[in-house]
Amino acid sequence: LRFVFHPMTENSLLAISMMTLRWAIQVPMTVVWIVSIRRRILNTAIRKMLLSVGVLLLFWQLVRIIKYDYVIITWPVGRYCWYSFYIAMVLVPLIGVFVVNHIGKPEGYRSPGWMKYLFIPAAFLICVVFTNDLHQLVFTFPNGFEAYNSDYGYGLMYIPVMAWFFVLALFFVIGLMVKSRV
Repeated sequence: LRFVFHPMTENSLLAISMMTLRWAIQVPMTVVWIVSIRRRILNTAIRKMLLSVGVLLLFWQLVRIIKYDYVIITWPVGRYCWYSFYIAMVLVPLIGVFVVNHIGKPEGYRSPGWMKYLFIPAAFLICVVFTNDLHQLVFTFPNGFEAYNSDYGYGLMYIPVMAWFFVLALFFVIGLMVKSRV
């Protein structure tokens, strides 16, 4: 709805209506999914992890709504909303790996101790993204921060951030495939 109506319309009432309709569909659907997780998943540990994924998805939607619909593009708030996307992008696949590790295990099962150390690189990557204004190692802004929304590039640390996302997502998918065969 944002791509079809928002940039193309001169009618601001229509643009606002489409923005509102979009998030009025997305957010309740996520909330319904979270409620269904509470009811459908019996394993307490898996339920808590999936609920945290739901909260991260709601957070991601909220910062997207703020960035794209309610913040003037050149404001630093918009840039930090953009950086906030990476909280979910880093943590959701990590939580997915923990979920896969718990599938098929008894109720009181705990992940191996070494797995908790996976939060260290996750926290590091999130910190690198949030401190990007100081070093521009994740995103570069050749013409200054004011043009961040349209004129940016990728720095050296963008590669580890995306690699983290894709590697953990791959482990998640492979783990699900292995668990489904057992």
